[in-house]
Amino acid sequence: MLLKSRIYSLDPYTEYWHQAKLGKLSSSEIHNVIGDGKGMLSYLYRKVGEELTGVPAKNEIQTEATINGHVFEPVALREYMKDNKIEFFVESKLIQGDNDRFCSTPDGLIIKAQRTDVDGWDVWPVEVKCPLTYEAFISLYLCETPFDILKLKKEYFWQLMDQIDNCGSLQGVFIVYHPDFEIKGKRGLYKAINFRIMQDVGGTFPLKYELDVLRARKKIALQKFEEIKTRITTTL
Repeated sequence: MLLKSRIYSLDPYTEYWHQAKLGKLSSSEIHNVIGDGKGMLSYLYRKVGEELTGVPAKNEIQTEATINGHVFEPVALREYMKDNKIEFFVESKLIQGDNDRFCSTPDGLIIKAQRTDVDGWDVWPVEVKCPLTYEAFISLYLCETPFDILKLKKEYFWQLMDQIDNCGSLQGVFIVYHPDFEIKGKRGLYKAINFRIMQDVGGTFPLKYELDVLRARKKIALQKFEEIKTRITTTL
């Protein structure tokens, strides 16, 4: 369940959007807290630096790939919504996690239900990728399960898993799209893969396990963030 108070009313990729993300651990880079400690420390040093200085650790550079994504991700999202007859959704909203140190900007939020007990929604986050090259697109298009994506592009897997966690959801949708392919007279080809946290696979819930791993690593990252920040501020 996602409280409306945790949805920012900021246009994505603007100066204010970038400012709101300073010092926050975002879904697009959360893969850095999974695995070895060296990668996590490097990431946390950047984020602590942003917190203490108010200055981005790295400049956002508009590349051909990012421009391509900004153009075609909304196209793919709306095609998916239309094909699946989904009427209630919002696009590209900055979301704060349960802890305000974490944030996400899903390309879309499918609104499943309006909660009556609290001012919030039950939502599914949607993440869209629009690779430039045919090689990158086809390799993702041929994936059948979330674990295929994990093997191919772990950062995409953990990005959507973190969006699911930050939105308090039990499901998310991963979409890969390319505008050049024409199938059955329709220009533009996409594939959607559902991430179902509680799907029973042979008596187990593998994505639930992966979500537990992510939450444990985020807890460690949060503790380490505060430790680094404290060590710096106590020496000032």
